[in-house]
Amino acid sequence: MATSTTSMIFKQDPQSNVSLFINEGICEATFLLWDSNDNEVADYNGKLVFNDCWAAEFSCLEVSPYSLTSDQCIPGIFLTQLSDAEWYANKVRDKVTLYPDWQIWDKRAYIHYLLMGRDNYVQIIASGFKFEIIPFERRVIAK
Repeated sequence: MATSTTSMIFKQDPQSNVSLFINEGICEATFLLWDSNDNEVADYNGKLVFNDCWAAEFSCLEVSPYSLTSDQCIPGIFLTQLSDAEWYANKVRDKVTLYPDWQIWDKRAYIHYLLMGRDNYVQIIASGFKFEIIPFERRVIAK
């Protein structure tokens, strides 16, 4: 559930990595936050929920293969919209091979997004996204 941020301004912590969760019908990326004074925010994470995602890739490289010249989609969040990228063209080609008529029956406009973390990045093809502030949850991994 999203938290109201009317009195708080957050931005992505530039020292944190991003996490990607994908499953059928779900594509979410999370990251740590800073407040407007560049202090870590302990109680909340940032979350991007991507709409109609049909391709996503996580890379553990601190530098993306793209030269970023466009503005961030949300000020303070390292999310950019890319155009004319080879990865996007290859994914569209692969989808056309599997579903030759998909662009006839699926009229949504898809966008290639790049979200940078400190030592990683994710690329996503989706029709849009929403940004949420969510309560921080510690994940316990069972042994």
